[in-house]
Amino acid sequence: MLVFTQVGVTSLLADAKVNTLDGALVHLYKNDYVPTPFSLTADFTTADYTGYAAQAVAAASWNATTLSDGSAGLVGPGLFFDATGSSVTNVIYGYYITDAAGTNTLWAERFDAPRGITGPGTGFTLVPQLNGDSQAG
Repeated sequence: MLVFTQVGVTSLLADAKVNTLDGALVHLYKNDYVPTPFSLTADFTTADYTGYAAQAVAAASWNATTLSDGSAGLVGPGLFFDATGSSVTNVIYGYYITDAAGTNTLWAERFDAPRGITGPGTGFTLVPQLNGDSQAG
């Protein structure tokens, strides 16, 4: 059985912060999809509600932390997603993170419950996080 130590995971995450996550894009997705370790960017249907845009996160904005389950992780800044109008609405099932080019999906998280964005003021703040242990099988 392979086991990463807390120090090992912390070191790998610190390297990822500088070399992989600088400029990473946080996208919302609107299809009823459960991410797997084999998910590709094409598996996600990107949100398109009025005013939607993926948000870039600079390396300095990711903070090393110990997550609630005791694992080492990185926590991103709070990102506010909201509509600028109500002509196109979406039900959001989760988010996915890509490299800065938007081509390679690095990880994804499905929300416990979908979130509707139906117009201005119906948005939410997302705090992306990464731990050293994939939750999917």
